[in-house]
Amino acid sequence: SEQQDHFIIVAPNHVFKLEGYSEAKTVFVTGSFCDWSLPGFALKKVGNNWELPFYLGQGKTTYKFVVDGKWMRDISNPLYEENGLDNDGNSIIWIN
Repeated sequence: SEQQDHFIIVAPNHVFKLEGYSEAKTVFVTGSFCDWSLPGFALKKVGNNWELPFYLGQGKTTYKFVVDGKWMRDISNPLYEENGLDNDGNSIIWIN
C-alpha cells in the first residue's frame, strides 16, 4: 500500500490557491521552497478551488502547480519568470 505523508503547517503566511479545475483528480505545488521535489505538496479541494496554507521563508519563491500530472504556472499570479525548460515559466512570490 502507498504511504501518505501528513504534515502540519504552523503559522502559514501564504495560501497556494488554484481556482477552477474542479474536475481535477490531484493538484500539487512544488518549487524552490522544497528544491522542486516531486510530487510536491497536495492542495485540498475547497468548493471549486484547490488550496494549501503554507509557510514560506523571506524573499523570492518560485513555484508551479502539477494538475493531474501536468505542470502549469499559477494563472492568477501575474509574476513569473522564464525557466529555460518550457514556454510557461515559473510563478514567483515575494515574502517580505
